[in-house]
Amino acid sequence: MKQPRTCIVTGEELPKEQLVRFVVSPDGVLVADLKEKLPGRGCWVTASAEMLEQAIGKKLFPRSLKSAVKIPDKLTETIIARLEDDYYHWLSLARKAGAIQMGFEQVEETLQKGKAFLLLIASDAGSDADKISRFTQEVPTLPIPDRIRAGQAVGRAQAVYLAVTNPDFAEKIKENMRRLAGFVKKDGL
Repeated sequence: MKQPRTCIVTGEELPKEQLVRFVVSPDGVLVADLKEKLPGRGCWVTASAEMLEQAIGKKLFPRSLKSAVKIPDKLTETIIARLEDDYYHWLSLARKAGAIQMGFEQVEETLQKGKAFLLLIASDAGSDADKISRFTQEVPTLPIPDRIRAGQAVGRAQAVYLAVTNPDFAEKIKENMRRLAGFVKKDGL
């Protein structure tokens, strides 16, 4: 079981997947350590724009990190961009590992056979999304925020339907989307 961490804003212990780790760079700038590998003292904030704003507003970072901290401009936007990059990176890795089925027919067949661990559907998929939903009772379903960028990640012009067939890749993509959802308030996220 993964060790929980404590959010510096709420004081609540949560799994690391629901938090973002922050550290101070050598030049004193606050950095979001999304991969949780940067050296030095770190602190954790619940993965949401609201919690990040509260941590900044209450000056919790200098206290928690025991250091003077410069807050970079557009920190939230930077975190969103990095989380989006990670999402498409995981899609690309899953494709290279042969752990993604693409296209309506292939995804439908994968769902029927019970081999999908995660279903991804473009936010603007249209009426076909209703047809495929009859097979998704046991499979978590998440939106594809940008079908063109997702397509580039999986080697196509666009991606509307994707089925992740490996549980480890499915979990990484779900973790990433949960974090991203805290920072981006869009329909379906």
